Amino acid sequence: QIWHAEGAFKKFGLDIEQSEDVRALEKAGNSKLTYVVCSSEDVAPIYAKAFGVSDYKVLPLGSARADYFSKPINIDRLRADFDRKYPQCKGKKLALYAPTFRDNRADDLRILENFDVKAFNDRFGDEYALLIRLHPQVHSVSAIPSGAVDMCDYENTLELMRLCDFLITDYSSICMDFAIQDKPVYFYAFDLDRYEKDRAFYYDYESYVPGPVAKDFQTLLNLINSTVSETYRMRRYDFNFANFGTPDGNAAKRIVDKIVYNK
Repeated sequence: QIWHAEGAFKKFGLDIEQSEDVRALEKAGNSKLTYVVCSSEDVAPIYAKAFGVSDYKVLPLGSARADYFSKPINIDRLRADFDRKYPQCKGKKLALYAPTFRDNRADDLRILENFDVKAFNDRFGDEYALLIRLHPQVHSVSAIPSGAVDMCDYENTLELMRLCDFLITDYSSICMDFAIQDKPVYFYAFDLDRYEKDRAFYYDYESYVPGPVAKDFQTLLNLINSTVSETYRMRRYDFNFANFGTPDGNAAKRIVDKIVYNK
């Protein structure tokens, strides 16, 4: 089992509430697992419990996805290609808003209803181009507002995250991809109380996430500055160590060596 997410943020697997029938099916499937790969030693016990497997089956080999952020890249060429495709962004830094989905259509609709693109651009538009990338479920019910650049069809999300200067998100594990680059992450959790009733976290959300939390849009705008970001640098370090250990860019090789060659 090479799980699609990194670290441990939102509860998953057998740790979430589900019907007995679904739980039985999940247990039956997990009983066939030989190994479960995870991104760090700290999260290994969580993966063992979430998949209902013995500790020895969980292999903290690192995150193959995170390997990408350790590799050298010609960022100037990448940005030049991006600017040719999105000329409205040329000469500006890139701010990415990438929220996750909710458990019903009405709540999905509220995501962009609570994000004031005009207010963001009035405050930061001279310096930043605002990019928005929605979860497909949210994009199916919401159009990207005027004044923002639609990133929903941008093919290489890892490349996009190398390009962007900071992230605004809510409860999405995309925050890990920015934290591991030591880039600022701002958490816009306008519906935190409601969300926590449907989706539980492994840790207290507000004290765990690697960046400041805003519950209204004006507070979010006020938080976006380099001084606030610097105060969270140590929390980003702790967050990264808990979820990635000490990444070296060779996780994919370790996974292949173990699974294919049993090294």
